[in-house]
Amino acid sequence: MIRSLTTLLGLSIVGCNYDSTFSAVATCDGVLQGQEETVDSVFDADGDGYFDMANPDCSETYDVAFLDCNDGDPEVNPGSAEVTCDGVDNDCSEETPDSLDDDGDGYSDCEECDDANAEINPGIGEISCDGIDNDCDDETPDGIDGDGDGWDECEDCDDSTIYLSPGLEEILCDGLDNDCSEETPDAADVDGDGSAECEDCDDEDGDRSPDFDEICDDDIDNNCDDEIDENCSYTGTWVFDQSLSYECASFYGFSLVNFDFSGVYLSDTDPVISLAPTSGGTQPGTMTGTFSSDTTFSSSSTLSGTCTETYSIAGEFTDPETMLGTFQATYSGSCLDCTNQTWSFTASKQ
Repeated sequence: MIRSLTTLLGLSIVGCNYDSTFSAVATCDGVLQGQEETVDSVFDADGDGYFDMANPDCSETYDVAFLDCNDGDPEVNPGSAEVTCDGVDNDCSEETPDSLDDDGDGYSDCEECDDANAEINPGIGEISCDGIDNDCDDETPDGIDGDGDGWDECEDCDDSTIYLSPGLEEILCDGLDNDCSEETPDAADVDGDGSAECEDCDDEDGDRSPDFDEICDDDIDNNCDDEIDENCSYTGTWVFDQSLSYECASFYGFSLVNFDFSGVYLSDTDPVISLAPTSGGTQPGTMTGTFSSDTTFSSSSTLSGTCTETYSIAGEFTDPETMLGTFQATYSGSCLDCTNQTWSFTASKQ
């Protein structure tokens, strides 16, 4: 009767818990027991060839290389390779980490998108338009599209307006870079004078451009201001770089010849020219003459008497604002102590 009850209890235990049943009659000792198909096979529940590390007898009997840290999963044992970032100790070795932090930025390779660069991790703010996912978040754009034209701020030359973007065609002469490309001009420069057709009064004439100075006497509107040769008159006040002064023929304390001037008022009524001193003295009076070319002239005045005085200015305009000239004073007859005088000067138009 006692033998039958023992047998019945044994069968009940077998039906409820296989491992407990055999643990009661088997030991994880490296020895083949009668109820084991192979040595200690009942202590390898997942059948992966490694024994249950949780069993103290197995831990005492076998080297750690044969002990299973999870005897319920055949994919976890010392013979398995560690799978990074799955949260499982696949190879049953604490020395093999589930994740690494190669760049030392405090985020493992399981948490960040580039573990080789410490400047890229979830703790970094996104930097616009650098082409890098700095914060490892696909939902944070590298650049925004402020004007909603389909081109973000990194691509668009002006992200505040839909009328400028790489997807548009260039509109000539509107002063805008419509297609966001410096290689596409806003207008052509057909005559190659440096001014585009939008600015040039004649883009087929290389002698006409708003950037040019007016050239005198060529009958062309060189500077595109709708006037021809407008700056070619030399009329105005011209100041010398020195004073021209001389006294002679003194008589009772009064000099019969006396001039002192450092400029002239010039009247240009081409081909006639006249020059009158702008400062003191009794001579030389107004000198009149003519142009011998577009830029050269001569003028003179004569005061007849016992002493004949002749004064002259001859010169050349090197540009509309500069004159190079020579002033001469010559005396003939009874002129007492007066002698001929000559000065060279440079004059600027005021």
